[in-house]
Amino acid sequence: SPVDQHVTTRPAARRPPPRPPAWPRLSILHRHIGFSVGSSYLLVLAVLLTVFTILAFVDELEDLGTGLYGLHDVLVVVAQTTPRRAIDLTALTALIGSVLAMGRLASDGELVALQSAGVSTLRIGWAVVKPIIILATVSLLAGELVIPGLDQTAHIRRARAITTVSAVRSDDGFWSRLGDPFVGVRRVIDDNVLGGVQVYEFDPNGRLRLFLSAERAEVGAGRQWILTGVVEKEF
Repeated sequence: SPVDQHVTTRPAARRPPPRPPAWPRLSILHRHIGFSVGSSYLLVLAVLLTVFTILAFVDELEDLGTGLYGLHDVLVVVAQTTPRRAIDLTALTALIGSVLAMGRLASDGELVALQSAGVSTLRIGWAVVKPIIILATVSLLAGELVIPGLDQTAHIRRARAITTVSAVRSDDGFWSRLGDPFVGVRRVIDDNVLGGVQVYEFDPNGRLRLFLSAERAEVGAGRQWILTGVVEKEF
C-alpha cells in the first residue's frame, strides 16, 4: 500500500519593517529648527538693541557739554555699554524669537509635516530649546568675563569728562577723588547703579576722618545717590 507522506509546512517568519533612520533625520531637524530660531533671535536682538541704543544715546545727550563731555565721548560710552544692553535683552529676545520662529514654521506647514513624519512634539521642543541654552550660556559667560570691564571703562570715561576729576582703574575696580573724599567702586552694575562703594574722607592734616561703605549705590530722584547696606565709621 502506498505510504502516506505528510509534509508539514511552516509559515515564513515575517521580517519587521525597516525602521527609519531616526538620528540622521533628528540631526537635520535640529539644524533646520536651530537655524530658524537662531535667525529669529538675531533679527529680534538687532531691532531691540537698535531701539534701546538710540534711547541711551538720547539720554546721554542730556549731559552733552557738561564739563568736557563731548559728542565723541557720548558715542564711545554708548558703544561700550551696548554689550550690557544686549545681555539685558537676552530673556526678551529668547521669548519673542522663539514665538516668531515657531509661528513661521507653523504658517509654512512644517510643524504639521514633521508630526506627520513621526517626529514627536518633545523632540521638536528640544530642538527649539537647544538654541536658547546656547544663547543663555554665551550671555552668562559674557556677563561675567567681558561686560564688567567694558562698563567700568565707560563709567570712568564718563566720570572723567563730566566731573573733570581724576579716576584710576585697578584690579578691584576704580578710584576717583571728588573734592576731599576719595571714592572707590568695585563694580558697575548698570548705568546708574554701582556696587561695592567705599568713601574715605580726610581732615586737613591728612588723617582719616570718615569711612563709609555701601553694598549698592543707585541714582534716585533729583540725581541724588541712594545708598543701601551702609556701614559708616567716624574717627
